[in-house]
Amino acid sequence: QAWISDEIGEGAAAHAYLRGAQVEGICTLAAIPFSVLLASMRLNVPILVGAAVLLGMAGVLAVLMPETPRASSHARTAIRGTLRESLNAVRGKQIVLTLLALAAFFGAASEGFDRLWTPHILANFTLPSAGGLDSIAWFGVMRGGGLLLAVAATQVVRRAAWTGNPQVVARVLFCADGLRIGSIAVFAMTSDFGIAVATFWLATVLRRVARPIYTGWLNRQLESGSRATVLSMSGQMDSLGQIVGGPIIGALATQSLRAALVLTAAALAPALPLYVKASRSAR
Repeated sequence: QAWISDEIGEGAAAHAYLRGAQVEGICTLAAIPFSVLLASMRLNVPILVGAAVLLGMAGVLAVLMPETPRASSHARTAIRGTLRESLNAVRGKQIVLTLLALAAFFGAASEGFDRLWTPHILANFTLPSAGGLDSIAWFGVMRGGGLLLAVAATQVVRRAAWTGNPQVVARVLFCADGLRIGSIAVFAMTSDFGIAVATFWLATVLRRVARPIYTGWLNRQLESGSRATVLSMSGQMDSLGQIVGGPIIGALATQSLRAALVLTAAALAPALPLYVKASRSAR
């Protein structure tokens, strides 16, 4: 992300992040039928095939994109200097601190939803027998439908002119996460399978569209020298949210999957006032 921004500029990078999200969604969508087919043979087969593909990709990239480190006796000094500059960049900008805090709530909410939506469907719904689809095929339909809608929605956002306006970006993300909170809560509480699918798709679309917009916004606040490190810190804050929120939501899930999913929605709620705060100092 940082490398792309330095190569093509912050404004173009924001659109590149959206395009990257589209490509990821399309590739994932294309893989779903194969995953369903393999899982119908045995559930662990898609996992093994996916691992083999990753190993093969690693080998290809090691040959095609080698990275030769620069030999330098001052390497540690340079690393310390980069880290120091990154920390200074974070300390000196309230907007960056706010955006990093947002990442923690993203992580807490995503962890609960990603882990619990499947057992929630299996435990609380009777899957329709329409078309002779089994449970594996239905999960493929749910995932595929959400991804297809997300790719289309991302295309609409890519064509919008407001992605470079931080105040508008803040309002859009506020609305997107507000709707996501509501959609997850309805998904948790409904007993109607059709409504569950619709709200699952809505939550999926909002999440997949919002994340590259957020990344582009954060990227605009950073200097080139510390951009990579601070963007990495955003990923670490997301992971921290997963680590802290996951066990709490998981403990509640042992008693009630619905209540745990409602808590997942609530975990994203603190992001809303942070958007308001960030918009006041956005650039």
